[in-house]
Amino acid sequence: MPQQLIHTSAAHLLDCEGGGYGTVARSENLPRILCDRLTALSGYRETAGRHLRGAQYTYRVLVHRGAARHVLTRVLACGADYSGRACHIAHHLILSGEEASAMLRHPARPTPAGIMLAMEARGLWKDAWRGEPSFLADVPAFCADDMPAADTQPTWKRMTGHKGNACAFRLPPYAHDCVLLVPPGTAGADILHLLHEGDWLTRDHGWGHTFTTAAEESDTFADTHRMACTAAARGLLERARAAGHRVLEIAPGLELPAAPQPNPAP
Repeated sequence: MPQQLIHTSAAHLLDCEGGGYGTVARSENLPRILCDRLTALSGYRETAGRHLRGAQYTYRVLVHRGAARHVLTRVLACGADYSGRACHIAHHLILSGEEASAMLRHPARPTPAGIMLAMEARGLWKDAWRGEPSFLADVPAFCADDMPAADTQPTWKRMTGHKGNACAFRLPPYAHDCVLLVPPGTAGADILHLLHEGDWLTRDHGWGHTFTTAAEESDTFADTHRMACTAAARGLLERARAAGHRVLEIAPGLELPAAPQPNPAP
């Protein structure tokens, strides 16, 4: 079953004494080495946060003892902590390789971004932590029916003028990796919708194609296949272009060649 870890600033932490940033809740059987790796991936991206609105979403694939773990992460600025300082909360959902493979067989074509949106629809992401640290026994009750409809690609149509642009992730040159250049002030949730609607059309539904909705200068394609940023991330954009990686500008008037529609899922 999926596992979880919640990281924020609190007066009392789960795995160590004292207060500050750390784990306040997690699945009890989550290996300690994975906890440490998730802790290192729990930061709020300040630079991206100045140019993009709302929560920051990231999909990573971590390997532990030779097995893949698919990690869906939501990070949100959440006001002040117990000491009055600015605070953020990172909520990680961890799926095994077998669970990700099961998504590929599901007739609704769940995507990593779609699962994140389903968690939003059910209010399952933590916006803040209150109370004492604890182990998490429950499994988040999301389902594919909570994903937004992707068959008409409404976000691509609204942001680029044509739903057919959602085929970008199916064919070269954007199928393997790319930078999504979005307008300043774009909400992280809108970027998540773009990823969901595009990956819904692909054969693998986005599983294995890592992404972040809040890319920063230090990000590399070795870790993240699809990175969303604004023009303010000049260094990232310059490095991507110099290395031959494509930059896909999400803007009205975008025209990409149409791709064949996928066969219906069996």
